[in-house]
Amino acid sequence: MIGLPYFFRSPKIEEPPKLITAQDFVDYSEKILANKLFGVDIDGNRSEVCTKALSYLNQGLKLDPNNAQGYAVRGLVQDCLNKYKASIFDLQKAKNLYQSQGKVQDVELTESTIKSIKEKYKAR
Repeated sequence: MIGLPYFFRSPKIEEPPKLITAQDFVDYSEKILANKLFGVDIDGNRSEVCTKALSYLNQGLKLDPNNAQGYAVRGLVQDCLNKYKASIFDLQKAKNLYQSQGKVQDVELTESTIKSIKEKYKAR
């Protein structure tokens, strides 16, 4: 029980950990996005937080332009910023990379995400 209050408290993200590899940047960006989308109290409004995550993702993808997860997360961040075309582009890129890596489950998940985003924007 002692760990529960610690687990559920709202952490503030001030400085990122030392980010070296492309995957470090992707993982940190994913954490920023997830914390904001799921209501963990971090500094900044939605747009600022998503822009910050996008910046880290761009750095990670410069280090490893074949990081499928990086494109998938960046696609979600683009959606967070209401950038439909960029979102779909990045998710398609992720899907293609996952296909070339033989990651069937990730391909299916990415296809589902693309479909969901297209439906969301179609409804607007």
